[in-house]
Amino acid sequence: MWNAHRRWPLDAGALQDPGKLKFDLTGQALPKVDPFEGGLPEFKLAAGGCHCLSAFANAQGLAGEEYRRARAQAAWALTALGQLLPIEQIPAFDWRELARIGERNPAAFLAACSDADPKVVRDNLDRLLASPATNEHYSPVVIWKRLDRQRILPVPCNHWLLIQDPALSGRR
Repeated sequence: MWNAHRRWPLDAGALQDPGKLKFDLTGQALPKVDPFEGGLPEFKLAAGGCHCLSAFANAQGLAGEEYRRARAQAAWALTALGQLLPIEQIPAFDWRELARIGERNPAAFLAACSDADPKVVRDNLDRLLASPATNEHYSPVVIWKRLDRQRILPVPCNHWLLIQDPALSGRR
C-alpha cells in the first residue's frame, strides 16, 4: 500500500549544516525534519512532494532571466552541434561553457563546430574557451544584420546563416 509520506534520511556529507536550510525556494512550507539515527536529518515529504531548500531567501548565483537566457544559449549551441554531429559524438561540455561561448562570439562558435570530426570540434571549442578570439581559419558563417534587409545575401552550401539583430535577441 502506498504511504502518504516518505521518509528521506540524508548522508552527513550531503549537507554542511542542515539547520541553515530555512527557506523553500518553491514557495511551499518547509518539510518536517526529524533527527534520524546518528543525528542525521530526516525529511518527511508528502507523496509527490518536491522542495528546493536553501539557506537564503533568494536563489544564489545564476537565476531568473539570466539563468533562462544562459540555458537558451546552451540549447542553441547544442542544436548547432547536433546539425553536424550525431548526438553520441557531440563533445561533453558544461552547459554554462557552451552558453558563454555562444554569447561571446556566436559566429566563431558556429565556425568552430563546422567540422565533421568530433575531436577537431572539441579542440576548436577548447580554443574558443581559452581565448575568445575569432577563428583564424576560414569561417563558414554568413552574418545577416539589419542593414542587409534590402540586399540579397547569398549563403553558400554548407555555410551557417547567423542572423544578428538586437530586436530578435532581446538586447538593445
